[in-house]
Amino acid sequence: MPAAGWLDFLGEFALQTGRRRTAIILGGPDSGKSAFASFAARFLASGENAFPVCLVDADVGQSSIGLPGTISIKRYSLHTRGLALKNPWPDRMTFIGAVNPALRIPEMIEGVKRMAARCGKQYAVLVDITGLVSGGLGRALKLGKIKALRPGYVIAIQKEVELEHILGALPGIAGPKIIRFKPSRMAKKTSGAARANYRRQRYSQYFASVRLLKVPLGGRHKIRLNYRRMQLDICAMDFDTEHLAGNIAGLNKGADTLALGVFKSIEKGRALFLAPLESAVKIDNILFGEIFL
Repeated sequence: MPAAGWLDFLGEFALQTGRRRTAIILGGPDSGKSAFASFAARFLASGENAFPVCLVDADVGQSSIGLPGTISIKRYSLHTRGLALKNPWPDRMTFIGAVNPALRIPEMIEGVKRMAARCGKQYAVLVDITGLVSGGLGRALKLGKIKALRPGYVIAIQKEVELEHILGALPGIAGPKIIRFKPSRMAKKTSGAARANYRRQRYSQYFASVRLLKVPLGGRHKIRLNYRRMQLDICAMDFDTEHLAGNIAGLNKGADTLALGVFKSIEKGRALFLAPLESAVKIDNILFGEIFL
């Protein structure tokens, strides 16, 4: 059941056009922001006055539609809503490489902007971002995303005043309309262990059906390997393949991640991954992250 005020806001949001049809959802851990985002996307894409909605899942630690360590999008419309609900995976994603957003602030800001642009102009955009809201890092991350997207609305779901150090700076940046909600009574506190277990489950589901993917690195392929913002040289002595064994990597074409893969080794000029991808033909760069399976 929606919390008080949700339906009133969604009725107002449905009347907007242009960038006013973009909303960023702020909230700390256990505030229920992801539940609001999911409800809003499904509600707006159904019924008599339905219109297409694109949900950007940028909660890299507790992804609801995507995978941990990624920013992803999923599109909902009256015609595709049933298909969207049946398919548990996103339409597009970009691998950030960490589940702690504080480790990847520039990449988080750029990734949210890029994925929102991938939604398409015909879609209203809802952006569910991480629960890192406290301190200077939380403030910088949230303000950076809002400045990059210039949304029409900021939805603030807060228990007391934990978001006010962010909201107070907004008029001078982009001037979005701020809508404040109290957390839903359905929102529950989740332990760190439960969050880690949820991430393991998401990866287990994703990697349940994989094949050995051989990615050629030399010759005309010129595939770039990146780790911790550095480009790796497979010929260099400091390329420690044992250290990277089990690392989850983004198998990318440009900035878009085609699939995630679990790194095994490098043999005969080819990088070996376990991945749910049929071919390595489109891959032009590989991003190793901070996540090991």
